[in-house]
Amino acid sequence: MRPFICAATKEHAQYYALCTVRPSIDHLTQLQDSLQCIHDRDSYILCGDFNTPEIAWKTMSPARPSPHTKLVCDIAQQFSLQQLVQEPTRGSNILDLVLTNDTEIVQNVTVTEGIQGSDHDGVCFEVTLRPTPAPQPKARQIYNYRKADFDLFHRLLQSTPWNCCLLENDVNEAWIKFKDTFFIVVDQCIPKLTLGKKKKRNCWLSDDTLHLIRKKKRAYRLARKCPSAKHTQCYKSLCNQVRSLTRRDHREHLEHITSDLHRTQKPFWKWLKDVRGCAQVIPDLHYGGAILSAAAEKAQALNTYFASIFTTEDTSTLKKAKSDLPAQSPVEVGDITFTKDEVLEVLYSIDPDKSCGPDNVPGRLLKEAAP
Repeated sequence: MRPFICAATKEHAQYYALCTVRPSIDHLTQLQDSLQCIHDRDSYILCGDFNTPEIAWKTMSPARPSPHTKLVCDIAQQFSLQQLVQEPTRGSNILDLVLTNDTEIVQNVTVTEGIQGSDHDGVCFEVTLRPTPAPQPKARQIYNYRKADFDLFHRLLQSTPWNCCLLENDVNEAWIKFKDTFFIVVDQCIPKLTLGKKKKRNCWLSDDTLHLIRKKKRAYRLARKCPSAKHTQCYKSLCNQVRSLTRRDHREHLEHITSDLHRTQKPFWKWLKDVRGCAQVIPDLHYGGAILSAAAEKAQALNTYFASIFTTEDTSTLKKAKSDLPAQSPVEVGDITFTKDEVLEVLYSIDPDKSCGPDNVPGRLLKEAAP
């Protein structure tokens, strides 16, 4: 008998690997309690000799029920585990199993010749690990456009004396006053929403599926508290329904992303970011004896470094090209004018789903402010 072995990252526990050889009912019960403590988003792989030749894994049911095989089936159904070994590993029986709740990270499961002295064949598989996710960002505020009063927003924009913002001689000062006045109007009409560190869930799960998941958890607690055939059968039925609805929602979500890919790519990149589980951010930099965490400081440090290693060519030995063109007097650039129609055309063409520019003014507000 060998105990379970658990391996996980220290800071961001995302992957668990558990191995065993012929576990007893007590070990399986401990495993079931341990899996309850793992986050729903984490991935885990259970592998080893479970000694359950009676289980038909395609239907997830034992041919000859026993407490041992029944508990293994309950664990597989409770945590939506899939068994990936399809060939016999000892004689005509599948004894060595690979169970996982994330089939995307396990590939190429094959049965090979076992090691010398063992009557079991070997099971080989590849595991694709995602990078460790970056720390979650701090709480931030965004505009809640669903509760915005755009009628009041338009009325305040029309009644605001914008000419007072353009009295400054310096264009930068005029822009700062214009921007401050604009956001004063925005704050009166559009409330803000604080995004904090909430527990994430799959956004593609429907309300019916989420309701059924909560119902399954209640049924599990009831079956553990009051064991009976009726409660156990009810829980297994809910597990099958949840598995079916989850696969349906995921399939429909992917179909929606691919069918709408020609129009907008934002849902695709959002899905890809969630699948990869990491944020593409530059970590804190050690530069000049200090730790730089602000985006502007990191950008300046990288720019200074690349400029320091850039090679400057010596142009003193280069011959100047002769030009037969007559010398031209410098051209003075006059005033640059924009018509109202040109400005409106640019405002109407703004994509409201894009992020803010360096002025930190959302494109949705600029497009909404256009008359």
